[in-house]
Amino acid sequence: MSENSRTLWHGRFEGGPAEELLAYTVSLPALYINPSAIKDDQLPTLIPRLATLTGRTEAWLTEHLGVQPNGTKLVELRLADGLDPASVLDVTQGFRRDQLWTQEEPQRFYPGKSAGAPLLG
Repeated sequence: MSENSRTLWHGRFEGGPAEELLAYTVSLPALYINPSAIKDDQLPTLIPRLATLTGRTEAWLTEHLGVQPNGTKLVELRLADGLDPASVLDVTQGFRRDQLWTQEEPQRFYPGKSAGAPLLG
């Protein structure tokens, strides 16, 4: 391999993809919550943190994490995907796995924007 050549992709945290690479997939965390397992007194401090991390509004989070019109709380709610692993860790610390958790999910990226999307899927 010559000095000027490089592999198409070195890995998730090491440099960026080569210009020749049309698409790549990485696993990034998606954030889930079980509102029925969260105590009401935890919500005032949790909601602003979730809003910052997920980009959802505090009003949306308050509505979906609280008691629903039928008098119950939701059991599982997907809040966001493609999140920064370190940021998610900060928010999930201190919560049980059945309250707030992440799940690695594949995310497809197209460095050349939409040029390769129709071809590669």
